Amino acid sequence: MLLNSRKTTHAVVTTLLVALSQYSYGEQMPPACAQLTRAFEICSTDFQAYQELTNPAAAKDNELDPKQLEGLLRVAIQKKGMQAVAEGCATEKMKNPILDSLVNTASAMAMAGGNPRRCMRAIQQIR
Repeated sequence: MLLNSRKTTHAVVTTLLVALSQYSYGEQMPPACAQLTRAFEICSTDFQAYQELTNPAAAKDNELDPKQLEGLLRVAIQKKGMQAVAEGCATEKMKNPILDSLVNTASAMAMAGGNPRRCMRAIQQIR
């Protein structure tokens, strides 16, 4: 199988929960968090489209939901405050596992003949 999307989603969500639990948690999304959610949304959408073309049965079971990540961040902001969440999203401890997961998704798509260009551009824009 190209990539187990459930494992990818679980890894990203677990990383966020662990990282954000260490920080305090507004209405807006901090820029560092917005970059992560944007990249996750682009990469998961591209992966979903690729799966629908190559393996429609697996695409039905795909649990990559970009809104899940954004929802977690919004809950964190409400609970701990904007500043704490912004600081959390800017840490390497939080960014690196998410970036690794997204790069693995893009690499797997490329190796299987998919088109990960949008995903890779989104990853490169994360600072």
